[in-house]
Amino acid sequence: MYQLSYQSNANESISSGDIQSILETARKRNKELGITGCLVFHNSCFVQILEGKKKHVKSVFQDIKGDKRHCNVKLLWKGKVEERGFNDWSMGYYDSTNEGANSADVKVFEQNLIMLSELSQSSSATVSMFWVRVRKLMLGGGC
Repeated sequence: MYQLSYQSNANESISSGDIQSILETARKRNKELGITGCLVFHNSCFVQILEGKKKHVKSVFQDIKGDKRHCNVKLLWKGKVEERGFNDWSMGYYDSTNEGANSADVKVFEQNLIMLSELSQSSSATVSMFWVRVRKLMLGGGC
């Protein structure tokens, strides 16, 4: 099993439709390739961990690096692991730009992700680095 985590900025012209397209494509492709993980998008930043067969994870990451909707793609950590850290996960997404979202909703989202990051047992350095970056993003540290 292979894990890889990265962070990136969303292109300035990214739209909600673009984000939905990323999610739909990723969910379908990841299922076909046996890739699990978690994607967090907040304040125009992506933080993601991917896990699966090395060739599949590396292929998906190459596509991400070439995707014009991302910029400043930075590899955080990669490596072999004994087991998946996100076995039953696909993609989570909360649209804080949605018309119905207010600052209280966004704050709850941020607090929930911080709590989840603190409760999650890090089974590898890749998982640890992913949660460190998620916490930093939720606490206003940006990408």
